Amino acid sequence: MAIVMKIKYLDKLKEGFRFKRRFPKDVAQVTGREFFQARFAVKEEGPALLREHAALLRDFEDTVRAARRQATGSEEVPPRERWYRALTEAERLVDELPHEDLRDVLADEMHKLGSDPMLLKAIRDPEAKPPSVTLADAKAVYETEKVRGKRSAQQQLDRTCRRIEDVLGPLDQMKLTELKREQARRLRDQMLKMHTTPDKLLSPSSVKRELRIISAMVNVGIKEFDLTNDAANPFQGLEVHQGETLAEEKRLPLSMGQMLAMSTRLSDHARSPDLRLIWDILIDTGCRLAEITGLTLDDVHLNADIPYIDIKPNSIRSIKTKVSVRRVPLKGRAPAAIEGAMKGREGASGGDPLFPSYGRPRGADSASQVLIKHLRTITPDNRLTVHSTRHAMKDRLRLAGVDPVVQKFALGHAASGVGETYGGPEARLKLVPEAFEKVM
Repeated sequence: MAIVMKIKYLDKLKEGFRFKRRFPKDVAQVTGREFFQARFAVKEEGPALLREHAALLRDFEDTVRAARRQATGSEEVPPRERWYRALTEAERLVDELPHEDLRDVLADEMHKLGSDPMLLKAIRDPEAKPPSVTLADAKAVYETEKVRGKRSAQQQLDRTCRRIEDVLGPLDQMKLTELKREQARRLRDQMLKMHTTPDKLLSPSSVKRELRIISAMVNVGIKEFDLTNDAANPFQGLEVHQGETLAEEKRLPLSMGQMLAMSTRLSDHARSPDLRLIWDILIDTGCRLAEITGLTLDDVHLNADIPYIDIKPNSIRSIKTKVSVRRVPLKGRAPAAIEGAMKGREGASGGDPLFPSYGRPRGADSASQVLIKHLRTITPDNRLTVHSTRHAMKDRLRLAGVDPVVQKFALGHAASGVGETYGGPEARLKLVPEAFEKVM
């Protein structure tokens, strides 16, 4: 007799499966969504479905933790930080005692009440040596100094640290002064065997990117805890042999024919008209998808002498890098697409999203999932993605003979040397339209 097991949060659809789980009320208020949901890559029942289900459960928990951290400022406190907080609290409690020599009596009474052992130790022996600096401490200070509350960066860091713990163990058990190159190599090798979906390995380029995050986190820990003479960073310069795999995964630019075919496809078949508008803006601006889905009405300047959109951090999303903050002139299909989006937003306030369906945290991910399904009807080549519109603009600018520095201004790339300080926003806004004119 077959045993039928119902898997929680899994819905069977006409085509495939969906993970759907309700957010706790406090989390829903932060995310703006009632449910966490995602389509399964796996289309049939079996072990692969269970593995992907487990991965989505972890993604749900990561999202909940990140939302609560954002809402309350709470954090997972590493042992060293807990020690210093315990010292502060112990000092406050001891100050209330009539005599200093009653420390042990106070500690005994608080032990009966089930108080934190670290606080009891701080009361009894405030001169005790603090816990050693661990990767957990490095993560905490990295969050303060580098992540600074940016949601996507926090999620990336949490995901990367989870991989460390899966391979090497808890962060708070790994002392910075005892990290070894062998551990770094083992983590790298195991990451190359990890799956993003049941049928797809974590790519070498993704492994390399996450190892850079780990290396940066360790460097910050060494610097901020004054361990320069006592600790070395074993992740520094760790090579990832990418070989044939990287060539296969390398994104390619879409041809103009493919991009126009996609625009037609979206006009005829996309449920949301926003998707075609977003796509047409991507074609003729070279912007990243999140830069467009995260636009607010205040970011649109159609009546300026040179119509443009302002790519900058806002209430919907952050920006990938500082140099990505820029003004992007509207040429080609982009002005009409922006106007089309504005027509549906009468009565909305300036801080509201230009594209309500996708102007929210992780909205770009949702848009990407839908767009890629449509794109696969145009081309089956996995090297061609939504981001390939950006590569296409890069090629169009290059083939038109546009100055390399101006290309970087247009796409929000870092410009070395004189380009880094060449002109202000107004000057750059005048240069880029001339470049766009050459490729339209």
